[in-house]
Formats: sequence, C-alpha cells, structure tokens
Amino acid sequence: MNIPIGKKDKTFVFVNLAIDAGYFGIHHGIASLVPVVKNFGYDVRVIQMESDIGEQAFCKQIQELNPSIVGYSYTSLQTGTLQWISELLKIYINMNGYRFI
Repeated sequence: MNIPIGKKDKTFVFVNLAIDAGYFGIHHGIASLVPVVKNFGYDVRVIQMESDIGEQAFCKQIQELNPSIVGYSYTSLQTGTLQWISELLKIYINMNGYRFI
C-alpha cells in the first residue's frame, strides 16, 4: 500500500520494509522525516511492505509513483529483501534512463 502525503512536482518514496518484523502501523522515523523532505519540495509517498508483495507488484508501485528518490527503512531482518529490491530498482532505473546513486 502506498500512502500519499502532499502534492509536489518531484516524488520521494520511503519504502518501509516491515516484513516479518512484528511491528505494524506508523513508522515514527519516517513520520519525522516527512516534513523535512516536504520542505525540500518533494511529494512524499510511503510503500509499507508488511509482507513480500513480489517483484511485479513492487515494480508496478514504483512505476506508478515515478519517484525522484527512493529511501529505505529496514532492520537486519530485512537485509535480504532490501538487496533484491535494490537490484530491481537498478534494473528499472537503467531501463528508463535514470541514474542509480
């Protein structure tokens, strides 16, 4: 699920990797960063991953949101998920002519 927060020309997407973490709901770290990112002129979205949504569903959300920046929140339990999502983003970015930093 992605949660719209604001409306600007450029989009910052936070991906909260809460898979098998045992916690759900508002991520206070992301919540505290939203106003900071909005101050820099970004539309802020959050993809809340409480379960493995699969490659196609994740790529579809990224394509729909068309972010300028993607940031992650994760714990060591989600390191494997972070790695495959990062690889998917590299492929998506390269296919669409964006830069991966």
